[in-house]
Amino acid sequence: MTGSAAPRVLVAHETDALLADIASVLSNAGFTVVSVSDSGDALRLMAQTRPAAAVLDVALTTVRAFDLIEQVRASEELAPTKIILVASVYNRTAYKRKPTKLYGADDYVEQHHIVDLLPAKLYDLLGLRSPPVAFPAHHQDPGIDAPVAIPSSAVSVADGERVLALAHSIVADIALYNHLGLEAVLTGGSDAALESALVEGRRVLATMVPESRWPVPDPVREAFDVLIMQMGGGRPA
Repeated sequence: MTGSAAPRVLVAHETDALLADIASVLSNAGFTVVSVSDSGDALRLMAQTRPAAAVLDVALTTVRAFDLIEQVRASEELAPTKIILVASVYNRTAYKRKPTKLYGADDYVEQHHIVDLLPAKLYDLLGLRSPPVAFPAHHQDPGIDAPVAIPSSAVSVADGERVLALAHSIVADIALYNHLGLEAVLTGGSDAALESALVEGRRVLATMVPESRWPVPDPVREAFDVLIMQMGGGRPA
């Protein structure tokens, strides 16, 4: 990238370790990185810094990633910003297809492909030359991999909050990878189209922390109901 300014990329992720890892990967690939852990600050920082691209965790909470994208696209100044969503991929083997909708984003990347795919995706979206370095085919660093299971010992209040955060992340992935099912819920009010995904989400959550340790009976269902309400959908009686 000699002779030209390094493209600025805003990275928004609420997990500090993952935020630092993504920022490090992109910095090493030649980008100037602006990091933000509170999605509520992301739009303000984008307006201030005018990044060429933004990398957003699909499970942002203060301002949902889908809402943030909508706000960006509605801004005349920020609308051209290229956006990549970062999916948690709570169960890699469940996904053998691409999302059918990216909610206004330009592309997506899974956490375990941050190193080998994200820089190249950004270069492609920004119309730049491919990175001169060869990234490994797969990255095993747990810092940017799947969520780490909570020990089955007594769960503290903070751990309980972590369980709810994991459930939120699972549901965000469900929304990304099951757009048609989500649309069916939003328009018809029935969860039938997503029932298998929700069952799988609960199973995966149980592998990370036993159900006896969950702070509420069904964290995945609770997170799902919150998402539907946020997206303006009704719930079945």
